[in-house]
Amino acid sequence: MYFFESPDVVVVPIGVIRELEGLTKDNDLGWIARSVLRELESIRSRAKNTSDSTQAGVVLGEGKAKLRIEVNHYKEIPEGFASSAHERSNVLLVTYNLKRELKDDEVVLVSNNLTQRVMAGSHGINASPITRSSLQGDYTGVTRLNSPAQSAVPDLFEKNRLPLSEFDLSKEDEECVSNNPSSHFYVIRNGDTSAMARYRNGNMCLHTEPESRLGVKPRSVEQKIAVAHLLDAAKKVVSMGGPAGTGKTLLCLAVGMYFVNNKDSNIDRVIVFRPMSKVGQEDIGFLPGTEAEKMEPWAENVKDALRVWMKPEAINREFENGTIQVSPTSFIRGRTLDNAFVIIDEAQNYERLSILSLLSRLGENAKCALSWDAAQRDNLYVGKDDGIVSIVDRLKSEDLFAHVTLTKSERSEAAELASNVLEELDF
Repeated sequence: MYFFESPDVVVVPIGVIRELEGLTKDNDLGWIARSVLRELESIRSRAKNTSDSTQAGVVLGEGKAKLRIEVNHYKEIPEGFASSAHERSNVLLVTYNLKRELKDDEVVLVSNNLTQRVMAGSHGINASPITRSSLQGDYTGVTRLNSPAQSAVPDLFEKNRLPLSEFDLSKEDEECVSNNPSSHFYVIRNGDTSAMARYRNGNMCLHTEPESRLGVKPRSVEQKIAVAHLLDAAKKVVSMGGPAGTGKTLLCLAVGMYFVNNKDSNIDRVIVFRPMSKVGQEDIGFLPGTEAEKMEPWAENVKDALRVWMKPEAINREFENGTIQVSPTSFIRGRTLDNAFVIIDEAQNYERLSILSLLSRLGENAKCALSWDAAQRDNLYVGKDDGIVSIVDRLKSEDLFAHVTLTKSERSEAAELASNVLEELDF
């Protein structure tokens, strides 16, 4: 969800609408263009009366801000202003003319086009990029609440549930409750005591950790939530985002092997899909051999994680008998993944359509875990907002889906330092 600093009017120049129309049949961007146009049509249709047209301005939500489609202010070209038939140049022209007409320094051009922002500055126009409140996405899957009542947490442990009315929820928290209560967790604190809870039927219900014989033990609250989702049979797709070293791949593999070794489970293999993106400019060139031999460099991180609780000979045996497979996505078309725990690792390097294609391969008794860190993108064709982050935004209210953002690095202090610096970089 993109945000602006309390605008009075959000103006969309007609040139932007024309560009969206031209992109509707594009193989990669077509669905995005169509989605935006449908949203604009939805806003128009929600207008209270016919006079509230998008040209005059339609009130957004319950606030005072309006959305307006601007059909003028692009024909008059001031002296010294470079003329161009390109729609993006017309956007700059509309902004310039509106600023001059309104005599308002609060007119701001919002664009991720760097050239456009530089040109705006040369004409005295304030410009700002579209930003997110968080690099890893806005939805975290967990809300921390400070309980006003001293007895709230002890009562929750004793009674296993407390009425929702005893907690002061923000509007965003209420949306989480209404959108997908089965997937959202709450960490309720009072002083030094805390409890994990989920919302059910008007109550905050205590969450007890499921008993399982995993090879590893979750440390942080987010890791405990991730394990709860991964073990939940009702959640077929689980997303785990966060910085490097937070244990995402480790937990996925631990739960996957738990299912394989559990007699009551129908899962008999763990399949890890990894993008074949290289880090930086380093390249090892052509790799000879079978598919398994070609994938060996990409399988090393899987083996590193498994070594935390498995011996090397046991790991090699699981790879040899096909219990653990590391595969590329190149030949995924037509496959059906039955009885499998599927891990899409380094999902931040996959394009949106690639992730959806992988999810569409899930068959009977299959479960999928998405592991990703938006700060470590090696595929330059995937933006920080248009890949896995957009998938989470779209699926977060679905009953079969769950997401949690992990924040604390458990690898080492050096790894946590590097992750924090990566979070601050603007790619």
